[in-house]
Amino acid sequence: MSFSRFRRSLLAFLATATLAAAQQPAPEAPAASSRPEAAEEGVRHSRERPDIVFISFDTTRRDHVSAYGHERLTTPNVDRLAREGALFTDCQAVIPVTGPSHVTMFSGLYPQTHGAFRNGVRVPEEPVLLGDLLKEHGYRSHAAVAGWTLKDAQCGLARGFDSYDEDLNERVNVVTLIRRANEVTDATLRWVDEELAPLGDERPPVFLFVHYFDPHEPYDAPSGEVPGPNPAADGGPELTKYDKYLPEYDREIAFTDAQMGRLLDGLKERRLLDESIVVFTADHGQSFGEHGYGGPIGGHGRRAYQSTLAAPLVVWAPGYVRAGTRIDLPVSHLDLFPTLASLAGVPWRTLPANLQGYDLSGVLLDPEAEAPWGSARRIRHGLAFRGAVGNKFNIFRFFQNRNVDDSKPVQYAILDGDHKVVVRPNKPSKYEVYDFAADPGELSPLEGRERERFAGHVKRLAEWFERTCGKLEAKPLTEEQEEALRSLGYLGN
Repeated sequence: MSFSRFRRSLLAFLATATLAAAQQPAPEAPAASSRPEAAEEGVRHSRERPDIVFISFDTTRRDHVSAYGHERLTTPNVDRLAREGALFTDCQAVIPVTGPSHVTMFSGLYPQTHGAFRNGVRVPEEPVLLGDLLKEHGYRSHAAVAGWTLKDAQCGLARGFDSYDEDLNERVNVVTLIRRANEVTDATLRWVDEELAPLGDERPPVFLFVHYFDPHEPYDAPSGEVPGPNPAADGGPELTKYDKYLPEYDREIAFTDAQMGRLLDGLKERRLLDESIVVFTADHGQSFGEHGYGGPIGGHGRRAYQSTLAAPLVVWAPGYVRAGTRIDLPVSHLDLFPTLASLAGVPWRTLPANLQGYDLSGVLLDPEAEAPWGSARRIRHGLAFRGAVGNKFNIFRFFQNRNVDDSKPVQYAILDGDHKVVVRPNKPSKYEVYDFAADPGELSPLEGRERERFAGHVKRLAEWFERTCGKLEAKPLTEEQEEALRSLGYLGN
């Protein structure tokens, strides 16, 4: 079955079944699917399922992606995907930390639910990961990661893949090992040549996850110039204070985009993009001094403002998604698991019952379709915990791991329509409220009665966290995990 026939089949399913939006779940309830029950049989054979290529850039602010109107032409390859596919204008990361953010994308669960709430805390065995699910439905899954926080010893994501390439080769500092974007592209294409090419037309559908670390500090891209002006710049607000570092930050993003373009060209040459879905996003953004955090060379992890939570999201799927589609719905990284499962033809009844995201396949197919949450206003959450879990050889371990077994966020955020409420649990009366319609840069918090209208959200945030919270704990390392951390230079001898 060709990709276009797959699209027509899904159209027929959507046209003949009652969408879950008709049930209109409460805004904060786990999502019902927009994939109709009539599609229960799905598509069964390998050539009837699309290949899925999932690409994430580390630490990439949405407002520095040129497809979103940034002043510099940082991402021409992302822009091309957006022109030929669908761009989501309002996607929200859940947590501004690499390991937990990726686990959220691949589980459809908030960090306090899936358990991997800090870098260095591995996801438990219980949550079903997207790679696990796709493997059960005939996919061959492979990942290539570029930063130490996505090493399996740190995050536990490898169990969702048939093969997990974490061959990092460059030490940035005592604990940080990385590999450059050009090496990630080389390794991924080499895997295709060595593992898939020999299978010929008999190969199964592929789920390929490619992670590029380079936009993360330090800003020392090995090649390329600072990108020039973006002809499509929209003149939107610059959310940054330490702008002397931004040209080099943009150069990192442009270098990574160029390597992603080389990857896509290579996959096209190898006919891995003939009937594929490509997803581009970033795990989180970067703060350059906004709200007094993250300067001068940037920072993320402990604040829940838009500089680190606003995420780019582009879905490219010719024959399925109309070129030039723009979707303004408020979406979340939580939605990626159910959406990709639906696009892969996985029967909805086989998915985990506790998913906290929504299936967006219906609006990708028809941007005019009703949102999967119906007519209700969607509520989204963001949160930030303390930093990475330290180790027994780290002199700062006491401060990093204090109360880790019952860790609470250091900051919550709730997005309700055009308004965002930011709360520090230790100072709930100091909550901040921002009106994105009037103040998209979160520069001027509301005051007086306008602020007080949202006082109820402060209590709701704490209640929501307790209601969705699993048992958060940093479990003792196994011998294998300890050895893996030692090989990273993260433990002493």
